[in-house]
Amino acid sequence: MQTGITISTNGSKKLTKAQDRFNKLTGRIEKLEKDIVQKEEMLHKILCHFTKNIDPLLEKEAKNKIQLAFLVEEKMLSAKISKKAQEQAKEIILYLLNEAFTQVIANEDEISLYNRFSDLSYDDEKEMEMAFMKEEMEAMFTQQGIDIDLSDIDIENGEEMAKIMGEFHEKMQKKQLEDKLKEAEKPKKKTKKEIIRENIEKAKIEAQNKSLKSIYISLSKALHPDTESDPEEKSKKEELMKKVTVAYQEKNFPLLLQLEMEWIHQTSEHLNKLSEDKLNIYIEILLERERELQIEQYKLQQHPRFQKVHDYAHMVERSAIRSINSDKKTLQENEKFFESALRILNISKTKSDISEMIYDLHFKFVEVEMDFGW
Repeated sequence: MQTGITISTNGSKKLTKAQDRFNKLTGRIEKLEKDIVQKEEMLHKILCHFTKNIDPLLEKEAKNKIQLAFLVEEKMLSAKISKKAQEQAKEIILYLLNEAFTQVIANEDEISLYNRFSDLSYDDEKEMEMAFMKEEMEAMFTQQGIDIDLSDIDIENGEEMAKIMGEFHEKMQKKQLEDKLKEAEKPKKKTKKEIIRENIEKAKIEAQNKSLKSIYISLSKALHPDTESDPEEKSKKEELMKKVTVAYQEKNFPLLLQLEMEWIHQTSEHLNKLSEDKLNIYIEILLERERELQIEQYKLQQHPRFQKVHDYAHMVERSAIRSINSDKKTLQENEKFFESALRILNISKTKSDISEMIYDLHFKFVEVEMDFGW
């Protein structure tokens, strides 16, 4: 929500520090809100471009890797290759399957192939991987002083993880507020500035502790369209009331406070008459809103919906599209390689030909790709 609130002065009178800070905050908030909308639109565009151009190629590549893994096993069993070549073939198969399973869901035959060559079963490795990831996340939460139980959470489920991250940020905000309260309650001799700051903090907390319902009822009465005869003013009230209702339904406390500010102080003339203490209270509320928007901005790039394009999220749209197109060309080259490898290995009949092909594939995948990637 854009506040549209700015303090201005008449003549040569300068803004006070608090007034200047208020204006800068409202400006930063409006910019953040615009940036979030624009970022989401951009992420949606590059996601659509990625889905159209990259997804089909990734799926094709995964199928080629699985097909090649089965063919390597077939050729390994059909020829009496050396133990070293057999070990290389095993490593190729596991590498190809591990890579493919990040793109497609493994079926029974593919899992069975994996289990024939892996020291641990596919299910056991999957369970260990999930357990490790949960431990890492819980450790991260614990370091921040937040206790969240992930035992019943499927961390591969995007919706569940988005919910967990939302809970984490909410608890972090609550903890920060509680820490401030504890710090304020510590007995110590306070300076005049500290007393003023404490009073502002208390006023802020009191403002934040106002019930959603009381603000909603108060604004509902003031903004009810039936109380206004002027058509233009009635239309304004109707639009603002819609925002108030949405904020109340979503339990968006900071937004309700901002709407209250917008209604009470619709013009800069009202704001000019605010006392420094009252202005500082509003500044604290705006700071809280700014922090929330910064978190929202961060969460947007981490959202499971945009996980596919996470590597492009930091780019401007044009650069992201260009990078996706470049990756598309790379995948198309990879497709040619796999088609060639499948064709050559398929026609290989002799022990030496099969051993040589296994050596080449092992060098490309295990000795090179695992270190440097494509």
